[in-house]
Amino acid sequence: MIRQVDAMGLTGTEPDQNDPGKTIEVPIRAFVPTVRWCDMSQILFNTMNYEDTFQGISNGKWLSDYQKGEGTMVGHMEAAAEKYLKLFDDGVLTLDLWNVEPGYRSRKLYDYHTSLMTIESQQAYGFNTQLNEENPDNIHEIGLMPIYTSDEPDSGYLYAIPRSFIGITQAGASDPAKLEAMLQIMDYISTPEGQKLLISGDDYFGFLKEDTSLGSNFYTEVMDTINSGRIIPTFYFEGDNHGDYVETYMHDTTADLVNGTVTVEEWLKGADEYRDKALAPKNQEIFGTTPETLLPLQTAYIDGLAYLSSMDAEIGYVPVSAYYGTQTYFYSGDITDDMIGLVTTANRYYISTIDDDMEFVVVEMTGQELLDVALANGDNGMAAFAGVEMTYSLSGENGEQYVSLKIDGEDMDPDKTYRVASLRGAVMHNKVVEEYPDLTFADIFKTYLKTCGETVTAPEQLTIVD
Repeated sequence: MIRQVDAMGLTGTEPDQNDPGKTIEVPIRAFVPTVRWCDMSQILFNTMNYEDTFQGISNGKWLSDYQKGEGTMVGHMEAAAEKYLKLFDDGVLTLDLWNVEPGYRSRKLYDYHTSLMTIESQQAYGFNTQLNEENPDNIHEIGLMPIYTSDEPDSGYLYAIPRSFIGITQAGASDPAKLEAMLQIMDYISTPEGQKLLISGDDYFGFLKEDTSLGSNFYTEVMDTINSGRIIPTFYFEGDNHGDYVETYMHDTTADLVNGTVTVEEWLKGADEYRDKALAPKNQEIFGTTPETLLPLQTAYIDGLAYLSSMDAEIGYVPVSAYYGTQTYFYSGDITDDMIGLVTTANRYYISTIDDDMEFVVVEMTGQELLDVALANGDNGMAAFAGVEMTYSLSGENGEQYVSLKIDGEDMDPDKTYRVASLRGAVMHNKVVEEYPDLTFADIFKTYLKTCGETVTAPEQLTIVD
């Protein structure tokens, strides 16, 4: 199907990646994934190979063993690698896709045209409401469609990226009576009624076929896929909280595999080596400690304070669950290089050089622009504004989660211009007044630790209410 669409020679307009104010005429491709970063390319790789390589009990056991360091990709992943190469041979994937900016890709997806599901598509409803309000009836056409993992009937899958995971401990599972009780609890909280006791609004754990609020055209188009349980879970080759070593290696060496610089066996052995590095015991220097686990929004605020410790700015802007911010909790315990790398995407375990949009900059933003960011993030996520007295409501309606933003006890002035420190990619549309090309997040966080007595606690200027 992809080859047939490409062969039609369709053309259209889209934003110029080098000049967002202009549009250019381009061929319309049937499949244009966002694979600039390792997690995106890994979603693509896992999805395309899910049925044959990752689905089922035996494959699940292989993955579990691999994450413990007890297995190898050699003997299990050759077919997946060959299928990956065939996608390039057939023109479905091309190496130039590895250079498409995510922000540019999102605008292209929601403002212009698409014929695929990407990681962004689970947020398509909110994006399309903002960007295409004059045509709200077409939201079901945007972004969400199954990815087919084979030529067999009913091979369409959707990739699920939940924000929360709930599991049963080994100790609980070993007691039949406790296990039965916990399974009843899990069954209940998987229903709309159960979820609404835990989560306000429409932010569910995942797709729920019983939920009538999902009965819009947006979900109706793929309801058969949802009802049949063809949802691909998120998983990592090195397990959780190990820095995406293997994913980064596979992403950054895809060109070597495609160009024949390395063989399939060499590529898989290389992945094993990076898995082993991720799991190897480390005698790391301890730079500080945190006595309590911090929520993602608190972690983002702490990151923003770190920005301010090393950059001449009034506000540190850090998105949550975004490429130019933080995506995780700050877990209690010793603060080592691994923990510092975990709490930000700015110091991920990149093998290649970090791109310009991951550099630290100071920009000028008006109070109104910051308020607009808060409003937009209220719809689609969260953001921390370090240096600002923030009150954030977890149960607030969309756009109203930011209850209060004050500076020196006064409401943020919409007309005032502030110096804001952030990553270039997060503030790409604002005027840069200072650049810090040689600054890394590890550097600034270690500087920040010295200013706070090497103990990280919940930020006093951030108040989170129910």
